[in-house]
Amino acid sequence: MPTELIAPAREEVAFHEYESPPLAPDEVRVRSRFGAAKHGSEMAMFQGYAGHRGNYDGELHIFTQESQMVKYPGGLGNMCVGEVIEVGSDVREISIGETVFAHGSFRQEHVWPADRARKLPAGVPWQAAVCLDPADFALGAVRDGHIRLGDAVAVFGMGAIGLFVVQLAKLAGAYPVIAVDPIPLRRDVAHECGADIVMDPTTCDAGLEIKLATDKRGADVCVDYSGHYSALQAALRGVTYLGTVVAGAWPGSYPAGLDLGAEAHFNRPTIVFSRACSEPNPEYPNWDENRLFSVVWRLLFDGSLKSEPVVQPVVPFGDLLEAPDVYNLPIPRSRRRLKRMSSWGYPFSSIAKQLAAGGNPPPLAAHGSGAVRLLARLPSPLTPGYLRCSPSLCHNPFPVPGADGQSLRCPSCRQYHSGRAAVYCSRCPAPASRVRSTRRYPRLSSPGSAGWRIRSCESRTSHQTPPPRQPFCAHR
Repeated sequence: MPTELIAPAREEVAFHEYESPPLAPDEVRVRSRFGAAKHGSEMAMFQGYAGHRGNYDGELHIFTQESQMVKYPGGLGNMCVGEVIEVGSDVREISIGETVFAHGSFRQEHVWPADRARKLPAGVPWQAAVCLDPADFALGAVRDGHIRLGDAVAVFGMGAIGLFVVQLAKLAGAYPVIAVDPIPLRRDVAHECGADIVMDPTTCDAGLEIKLATDKRGADVCVDYSGHYSALQAALRGVTYLGTVVAGAWPGSYPAGLDLGAEAHFNRPTIVFSRACSEPNPEYPNWDENRLFSVVWRLLFDGSLKSEPVVQPVVPFGDLLEAPDVYNLPIPRSRRRLKRMSSWGYPFSSIAKQLAAGGNPPPLAAHGSGAVRLLARLPSPLTPGYLRCSPSLCHNPFPVPGADGQSLRCPSCRQYHSGRAAVYCSRCPAPASRVRSTRRYPRLSSPGSAGWRIRSCESRTSHQTPPPRQPFCAHR
């Protein structure tokens, strides 16, 4: 039986054997060779921080609690490339042995309607195929922001979409194109993709530096695909007077601290929300999502858009949970095993042996330097004694530093969080109201020496935690 990678529950990852369905007359069966995740959207589902919103009602155009958008178990992955191994009786345009691609999760075998599968022409790298989505979102953001010849453009967040925004802005004639990201590898890739200036927002005031790099005018258009509230704040600081800020990311709920009374109020920028798959398109009927796909595929096909630097690293399917260097998450080996979870999850070592017995599994890849992080989240509960960083930031756990809950610094995103507004419970996604000592665990100054109780979180639950195991973030 083929195997797929799933999230059986929030922040849990497991391999699951499934039965490949019989083929309908208009379908094709595809053996996967490569695949890619879509970091931002999948993280909202995987970490669950989009779950509290409920589901989007397409008729009322509002989120309601009648149903849930985030559901488990769910597949992980966004695009797949593979070889056709069987075709339905009515299929005429696709033949056995051809390479095709379409939206699909990380699984060894897919059954797709023939009209959904696109052929990958000879000589075109597979990376171009898995970059079709997100490149369409990047084109949508560039058009929504009305980026024109000579515009100064700043792009926040060098994930896959941000890297394609950089390239499309250069193709549109923008100068300078400024890339902002705290991860060195992503900044290097941004340089390779044509960025004129790269900035590390953790070492400089990005908004101020954008002003100084544009003769004190500011960027004509700022595009945010980081999903981080501090990036949106820097965009509002760095955009020119009456300029445009394109908010394209799908973030969690922003914490307190986004200041709309400073530069945003005085400089009166226009904030545009961009989402390529929301129909009708702002330029309907001349533009829709299919036209966006058509345009970016032509640019990927002829090499105008670089895809190979964007898709890295390439990780064998069976090694996804055994490669901490890839995930940038140096987790102790004893905590990286999957636990047996009824019919949905198995110990990774057993699955690896089963896959090896049947031959090498097909390699799979993921977008960007941090895209595979969502696949590396621990399937076991958080280490007791840790708080969570705000979901709007990195959402990683970190140890309780003291009883007052003040001046908390998350070791993962390096952001300082003050007070209860950014302190999140380690056992549920709700913000904690207080952090205090208990009789069982006396109040001590060392975070590694005392346990704490998080009380009165928004879920009305009191969670007691034993002493932390180590005085640093559990994921770093």
